Amino acid sequence: MVALLLIITSILVAGCIQNAGNKNEENRYKDITVDEAYRMIEEHAGNSSFVIIDVRTPKEYEEGHIPGAINIDVFGRNFRKKLEELDLNKTYLVYCKTGFKSKIACETMVRMGFRHVYNMEGGIEAWMKKGYPVVRQPSSS
Repeated sequence: MVALLLIITSILVAGCIQNAGNKNEENRYKDITVDEAYRMIEEHAGNSSFVIIDVRTPKEYEEGHIPGAINIDVFGRNFRKKLEELDLNKTYLVYCKTGFKSKIACETMVRMGFRHVYNMEGGIEAWMKKGYPVVRQPSSS
């Protein structure tokens, strides 16, 4: 557990240092509210250049996710590999449960060269508090 916390802290510090010295706004992600995220999703409905990424575990994703979201677990073994398969020029809305893991994912994406990355503050919890739609996967048990 301590090792995991050290890894997470290192990732966050490295990302903060990189972004602190970066004056080019194109190479940063933007924090947005759930209301802004909802409007963004509505505006980009049917647009293949807009992707919603849920960075929680597959189990959390199945319990409820934003309609149309793909699941790429930020702490999954293949996280970076899955990101490498994505188009750097598309627009990405990233979220998790509360906003902590999605910040880590956004920092990683920016370092990898993604240009249009948005972090939904408050995560799926804030999304559900607003009453916005959620898809739940039927249990496989």
